[in-house]
Amino acid sequence: AGRTGYGRTGHIKPKCPYSCCWHLVVECCRDHRVHHRFSDIDADPHNITRGFFFAHMGWLMCRKHPDVIEQGKLVDMSDLAANPVISLQRKFYVPLVALIWAAFPIFNLSWPYDKTINPVECNIRHCGVHRLWCHRTYKAKPVLQYLLAFLYVLAFQDNIYKWSRDHRVHHKCADTDADPYSIKRGFFFAHIGWLLCRKHPSVIAQGHTIDMSDLDHDPLVQFERRYHVPLALVLWGAMPTLVPWYFWGESLSAAWFICVMYRYTYTLNSTWCINSAAHYWGDKPYDKHIEATECTIRHVMMGEGFHNYHHTYPWDYSMSEYGPIDAFNPATMFIDLFARLGWAYDMRRAPRDVVKQRMKRTGQPNVTAKTNRKVY
Repeated sequence: AGRTGYGRTGHIKPKCPYSCCWHLVVECCRDHRVHHRFSDIDADPHNITRGFFFAHMGWLMCRKHPDVIEQGKLVDMSDLAANPVISLQRKFYVPLVALIWAAFPIFNLSWPYDKTINPVECNIRHCGVHRLWCHRTYKAKPVLQYLLAFLYVLAFQDNIYKWSRDHRVHHKCADTDADPYSIKRGFFFAHIGWLLCRKHPSVIAQGHTIDMSDLDHDPLVQFERRYHVPLALVLWGAMPTLVPWYFWGESLSAAWFICVMYRYTYTLNSTWCINSAAHYWGDKPYDKHIEATECTIRHVMMGEGFHNYHHTYPWDYSMSEYGPIDAFNPATMFIDLFARLGWAYDMRRAPRDVVKQRMKRTGQPNVTAKTNRKVY
């Protein structure tokens, strides 16, 4: 019984208290049987009464409720206990995953191709639409502006003008009804829900008050704004699909799903985490009165997760008081690289003494007192 995981009564013992073990067939079936038997109470593994986000995916990110574990032990799993295929999948799950999920794609050139354009696209998107056009944290030569615009279209996240306007509203009216993706309306809303409904009237009203004169007179931004959709169809959809198909004989379906849809899903959620996770988890060493945090999972945000600092000093090109080497901030590395090439210049930076004074005045004392910060 100890080796196979089967109890004396024919039940299969749970291997892990975390819901992330749902990849095992037996865990999936057990939890779903418990879900049907105890719907909408604490023993329901993905109980909707604990919130939309929890039922959607939050239940995979935390320990199971004790009632779920207890009821799971009582569910009759004897049919699966006697199934040799289920036993094989349960016993050899990790090596099977390593072989089927990880090893096979190594021999498919579309995966390394996708993994190359993915981080480049993410980094340069942050360097361009966010740090250059929205916040004007530095200046760029025309050649860099064209490169940034090209790679931003590759991300297919609305046109530069609209993205910048909404983000300026977000900073001006953070955590209010006029915030396009206010965390006050819930984690799910801040992450993706704001895209699934009409804008709040306050967002529209504040959008009309934002000074957009700099982008109104920017010919590149206006060109991208006018032709955003046809450009995106070519650069976001057609090009990443046709390159693998033409150069190494990839099937069109595989190229589409790997190099377009997988990449798009990753980059969208990476960006959305800035609106949700970076306003939800983390410390507030610079301003404890705002929701933005120095996010604990900021590494997936390519340097954009130092959000408490960013909302305190939105005009700082680095988005962090740390240097690009002191903390994982690849977007700042990109800008510094372009500066060495002479393509980027006049990078704006918050003075060190100003940052220290602000931390003492409005930061969380228990955070600032314990942190020995190396300022860039």
